Amino acid sequence: MGSIIRKKVDAAFGWNTHKVLHTKAIHAVELPKKIQVYRSTVIATTPFSENKEISTEFIKFLTSKEGKKIYTKYGWINR
Repeated sequence: MGSIIRKKVDAAFGWNTHKVLHTKAIHAVELPKKIQVYRSTVIATTPFSENKEISTEFIKFLTSKEGKKIYTKYGWINR
C-alpha cells in the first residue's frame, strides 16, 4: 500500500479495506463476485506474551459485537 501512496505503481491488488483507510490516495475498483478472493483473519496469544490476560481480553473484544462492528465498518465481512 505504501507504494501506491508514494505513487510508485499505477495499479495493485489489495484488500477492500485499503479504500476505506486511504480514501484520498486510493481508488478501488471491485472485482466481479465470481473472481473475488476472501481471506480469513486469525488472532492468538503468543508463547512469549508478557500479559496473557490482556491478550485474552483483546481477543474477546475483537470477537464481541462491538469488535465485529469495527471490522464491518472497514469493509471486512463476517462469515
